[in-house]
Amino acid sequence: MTFSIFTTRMALFCTLLAYSLSGNILAAEDVFVVSALFGVVSQTLTGVFVRGFAEFAEGWVSTTRIQTFLLRDEYIGRPGGMILF
Repeated sequence: MTFSIFTTRMALFCTLLAYSLSGNILAAEDVFVVSALFGVVSQTLTGVFVRGFAEFAEGWVSTTRIQTFLLRDEYIGRPGGMILF
């Protein structure tokens, strides 16, 4: 619950900050409309954010593992072709 409120309010803050920094004048009507829209999509916004963060983390770990595997030196087996475990 708390994460949902934080995510929605942080998205609202960043949106309004970007709006005002792009040279537009921020009025109470604009804040109300954007706040109402973020209130409607808050559940979806929270779910997508968490899912996106999890997918990004899994992709990062997979990419790191593949890179580590590909950068290893080539294995040269024993003479005679026997592999010992």
